Amino acid sequence: MAGDWIKIEHALPDKPEVMEMATELGIDPDAIVGKLIRIWTWFDNHTDDGNANVTVRALLNRYTGVTNFVTAMENVGWIEELNDRLILKHFDRHNGQTAKNRVNTNRRVAKSRACNARSVTDVTPPPLQKPLPEKRREDIKKEFPISLDTDAFRAAWNNWKEYRKQANLKAWSPMTENAQLKKFSAMGAVNAITAIETSIRMGWQGVFEQKPMKKDSFTSSDVGLGRNFTSAEVGI
Repeated sequence: MAGDWIKIEHALPDKPEVMEMATELGIDPDAIVGKLIRIWTWFDNHTDDGNANVTVRALLNRYTGVTNFVTAMENVGWIEELNDRLILKHFDRHNGQTAKNRVNTNRRVAKSRACNARSVTDVTPPPLQKPLPEKRREDIKKEFPISLDTDAFRAAWNNWKEYRKQANLKAWSPMTENAQLKKFSAMGAVNAITAIETSIRMGWQGVFEQKPMKKDSFTSSDVGLGRNFTSAEVGI
């Protein structure tokens, strides 16, 4: 219907989460934004609270035309799979009738106050009512997995953050860091450290798990692309 809409932030195209998804999926960030709008619109049209059966994962991937698009959203913390359900994070802020009513009310109040301010020039208008504070990304606590709580991984993690800073890349939000640490935990400390070191050496914007090389294709020129870690180095 012509009156249906969802709330989109002006800063969406420049969000670190969008850039991370673009790097992971190998497509343009603007294409990521368009496909995100498709996903959010689907949840707005087909759910009341942003929860759907996990079986729609394949449907949503086909809907965007990108394999593993939903998984990429999970990795940056915008979708969560829990108890056979796909949960769209912060649905009530941007989707659903409640969010739309809140936005429309704020618009009407702002318009009414603007009209009153133009009609009364000798009286100082009352201050605008402050909206209810939303939880800032800075307030989200970073969750460090126990499996990665070693001196070797922490050193690699700090090197990665310093590398992104020197490369003038946008700092990850706490939500993005949590998603990436979850991914590292699944990879294992040794593989995560190797992936970080390789990404820094190659000048990549993201960190990707390194696939093992075939023995018959390994040459002397490959020496130095990675190194093995002892159990003492990773704290195991």
